[in-house]
Amino acid sequence: MEKLDNEGVSGNYLSSEGVTGGDVWGTRAKWVLLYGQIEGDTTGISIYDHPENPGFPAYWHARDYGLFAVNPLGQKVFSEGENELNFALKAGEKVTFKYRMMIHSGSSQSKEDLEAIYQDFTNN
Repeated sequence: MEKLDNEGVSGNYLSSEGVTGGDVWGTRAKWVLLYGQIEGDTTGISIYDHPENPGFPAYWHARDYGLFAVNPLGQKVFSEGENELNFALKAGEKVTFKYRMMIHSGSSQSKEDLEAIYQDFTNN
């Protein structure tokens, strides 16, 4: 498999709890931002979890090679068995998970900006 060329690319994570970098992996947060530079342009992707989602606040996958995902159902694994969700649906039941994803380019977003977006998402 050919390795991707990441020259000129940087990346970092920031969670709503103030956790940064690779330390975001396996932590719980209301939202997480992946941001960095691509050929000199500031770029970011933020994902927002909703309080009505099962398992809120979710655990996060965040690796230095760019893996970035929310995991609302992985409580037992991430808490080393301390917490367990045991989420199940019976035949005919349904569930809706609510998330907001924001992609931005050309500017950076502060923790306060991200929190305001989160508040707007959860109050509507």
